[in-house]
Amino acid sequence: IEVDEIEGALMGAVRKLIKNKKFSRYLVGNHYTVAIDGTQKFKRDTIWAEECSEREVKDGNNTRTQYHVNVLEANLVFPNGMSLPLMSEFSNYAQGDTETKKQDCELKAFKRLAKRLKKAFPRLSIMLVLDGLYPNGPVMEVCRKNRWDFMIVLQDKSLSSVWEEFEGLKKLQTENRFFMNWGNRRQDFQWVNHIEYAYGPNGRKKQIIHMVICRETWQEVAKDSAESETKKSRHVWISDKPLSKENVHKRCNLCARHRWSIESGILV
Repeated sequence: IEVDEIEGALMGAVRKLIKNKKFSRYLVGNHYTVAIDGTQKFKRDTIWAEECSEREVKDGNNTRTQYHVNVLEANLVFPNGMSLPLMSEFSNYAQGDTETKKQDCELKAFKRLAKRLKKAFPRLSIMLVLDGLYPNGPVMEVCRKNRWDFMIVLQDKSLSSVWEEFEGLKKLQTENRFFMNWGNRRQDFQWVNHIEYAYGPNGRKKQIIHMVICRETWQEVAKDSAESETKKSRHVWISDKPLSKENVHKRCNLCARHRWSIESGILV
């Protein structure tokens, strides 16, 4: 088989599974959850293909040029932990700006991958789950143009204006709170809906987004003793759709958290 045909064969198999409704019991809100993440495949000190990206690395007191290849992966992920490869987009030196020495990057590859994904599945109900690199206006534009739902990780230092709105509005939206047990974890969800996010030149462009924080605690046996200790974690996402007590568990626990399935696959 020709290398370029391998992905086509895979896509044909996935389309058949979808058409025969093999995944219907694993859908959340009637959406197929698609996780997207990038990884470096390998690196060498010699250039083996013109598409390679390059970088300068320190070698003692000297620096040398290293060549590497990155790939952006899209996987179908489901609440039962299953993760199926769907589509790949490789970095390409020619896609960068050689005059300014700005190389191809994950966000540029995302736009190419999104275009191919929409073409391959034009009518499929999709929810994208993305990591902390992606909470920005252009990515949201792509999702909404394609009519895709999304849950995107929001880091503490990203979208400062959205954080400010959240801190101010949460005092007014005190009813937006939900507590539940999930597995061995006690979860506390707090969210704010309808936050206006301005971006672009002079903030002319705007997106309405929704933000949720999940704080959780659980008991775990300490590594250095046999005693139990309390562990804590916090997760933050921005959502395409408004959050409520009825959907916050599904969107966060059954969809957004399963972005980690693609990371596990990449590590393997």
